[in-house]
Amino acid sequence: ETGTKAWRNFYEEEVGHEVAKEIARKKLRSGQYIGEADMEALIEETNQETEATMQSNIGLLGRKINREHQNAGQKTDITDPRNAQAREELYQRKLREQGYVKGHKK
Repeated sequence: ETGTKAWRNFYEEEVGHEVAKEIARKKLRSGQYIGEADMEALIEETNQETEATMQSNIGLLGRKINREHQNAGQKTDITDPRNAQAREELYQRKLREQGYVKGHKK
């Protein structure tokens, strides 16, 4: 149980913060101001979203998103909570970056 909790915390920390940063980047590009409170709210919101993703997707390696697909930009958008696979790919990349799993880099 402790191991599962640690992995869930790692997932929320790594994926949730990355998603919140991407949402903040989009808001800044559109001219919207992001303050400290806004960023904290985004992190909390994305942590809740990633927790929901973990409930339905327990971190098993899935099929990669086809980057050549005509809708690849939408399918790889980690800011859309419906894109569980995009967030899963981000999670797997973070695991490789931290050295928890081995994988080839592209």
